[in-house]
Amino acid sequence: MKKKLAWRVLLPLAMTICLVVFALVVLLPVSQVTKANYDRIEKGMSVEEVESILGGRATYSDSDPKAKYVLHLWHPSAGDQIRVVFDENRRVCNMSYRDDAGPPYSRIQKFFDRIDTILGRADGKRHRDSFFD
Repeated sequence: MKKKLAWRVLLPLAMTICLVVFALVVLLPVSQVTKANYDRIEKGMSVEEVESILGGRATYSDSDPKAKYVLHLWHPSAGDQIRVVFDENRRVCNMSYRDDAGPPYSRIQKFFDRIDTILGRADGKRHRDSFFD
């Protein structure tokens, strides 16, 4: 009798927890660093216009004091990478896109990376290195 009661309570509870975790992973905002958004960037755009397309400031920026150009890199923990070079007028003069994940990167890997991000773990590469390489 107690086993039936335990299953009647534990099974719905476990299913609810799984459903909530799945919903969080699916419904949380996805990075705006995508090929589609890269295609929207045009030469001559300002830094602010590019930031609005890509959802915020660059992950990394670098410039040479002697150079007239500044490199901005948008690279979330996993997935696509966008590099944009701005001239001295803070306008796009060059850009490149790279799917950093490479061919073996799958939806399952992205799922584990999102879980790592939710839980505040490093960059999610632990799963990729241990399970898929």
